Amino acid sequence: MSELIEFVDPTDVGLDDAWRSVLQRMDPGTGRQVNFIPCEVVLCLCAIRLVDHSRFGSGSASRAPFPVPELARLFRRPSSSILAKMANLDGTRPNGGKHDRAVFEQLAGAHATLDELYRRILRAARRQAIGPDLLPDFLNLLDATDNPAPADSGEGGDTVDASVRWFHGLDGQVIVDRTHVWITRDGVADYQFSAEPRRAPITAVRACRLLPSRHGSGGFAHILVDGAEELTPEVESHPEAITFSHAQRPEFELLATLLDDAVTGLVSRAGSDEDEAEGGQSPSVGLAERPDRRLAAGTEFESRVLKSQSEVNSIATTADRGIAWFIDQVRSRGAIATRLTETRRTAVEVLVPGQRPVTVRVKTRSGLGWAASRADEDPDTDDTGSEFWAFVDLTAKPLCMYILPTARVTAEVRAANDLRVARYPGRRPVGTLGVNQEMVRDGRDRWDLLGLPR
Repeated sequence: MSELIEFVDPTDVGLDDAWRSVLQRMDPGTGRQVNFIPCEVVLCLCAIRLVDHSRFGSGSASRAPFPVPELARLFRRPSSSILAKMANLDGTRPNGGKHDRAVFEQLAGAHATLDELYRRILRAARRQAIGPDLLPDFLNLLDATDNPAPADSGEGGDTVDASVRWFHGLDGQVIVDRTHVWITRDGVADYQFSAEPRRAPITAVRACRLLPSRHGSGGFAHILVDGAEELTPEVESHPEAITFSHAQRPEFELLATLLDDAVTGLVSRAGSDEDEAEGGQSPSVGLAERPDRRLAAGTEFESRVLKSQSEVNSIATTADRGIAWFIDQVRSRGAIATRLTETRRTAVEVLVPGQRPVTVRVKTRSGLGWAASRADEDPDTDDTGSEFWAFVDLTAKPLCMYILPTARVTAEVRAANDLRVARYPGRRPVGTLGVNQEMVRDGRDRWDLLGLPR
């Protein structure tokens, strides 16, 4: 029992030290990983409640669901290591840690004991400023008092690690990590709105407005996301805004700078839902593959649950779904639409009675954004000879379309390429660029550009 004490009944001091050691880890690359520490082992045991590790091998570990990738990111390990530890614990994989089986036998059936140990481990993480962005409450066992809090409550942007930055205002905090922007109200008494943590994907951010205060020399930062409205001058407080003092203004100016890429018309993207993967392959992205459990740690700025037409749902790939809906919309307006098959690009020929045919490049998003190639800045590389681009948004309710002239799109791509070269001199230009909603906004339902009724 004494050998298991750090696993089953750690001290608060020991847990704090453990989390500090985790924050100091570096990505091992191809080198040897550090040994699992007790709190890691216990969290892997807790994850067994949610994930059947036996369904994933070394080749499919990257597809393991929540919370495996989140634990892997935090602990600087590949997902395969988290899955392997789960297998070591329940005995389906030999050669685990010295105490893995003993920890499993003592805790797996003691649900109340394991629940309380889980709470203690997560509370210790919160004391070290490891918020739900890095370590979500994946068992949903924490209460409202366990919101993320920085280890140092002083003013300014505290860096927890290279991927998370805190900005402290007068009535809350803004947290920026690799993928999300969070607003929390830790330590704020009598707040007039809900104090529940809120978050939005960085890709949904349209702007970070630094607005003047009606009282005093400070101001407040409004994080504007897709679907939200600009604040009017008389607003003094808002769930998606943080008030700051004059002394805190430089940090919030830095926050606005950090979010700059998210509000640029075209931003660099990797690993998102692309219409046209290299070689002309359209990746299949399911419309309901992102579990609601991922949102348990906080509320989205705007609910973006995807509900699409059932007949569009049944089509295999994101690009095919967009093409099918575009063609249906063209035909419903009295024109002829034919998909071009002699090109790897997703394109449709549209023939309006009494007019010459035109070619439309069709881009579709079912997740973060649309994709464009760096080569699209040169219309001579487009073997379809397109005159327009159509951007289909499968995340909208109802589905919507944005149509822009090709000349406008190529100019935007060229400007984005030039901007990134200026910002990152010497860096190899990216091959894929992301297109966000702000860039295409004025093309919504512009069917008239094709000679069709809106």
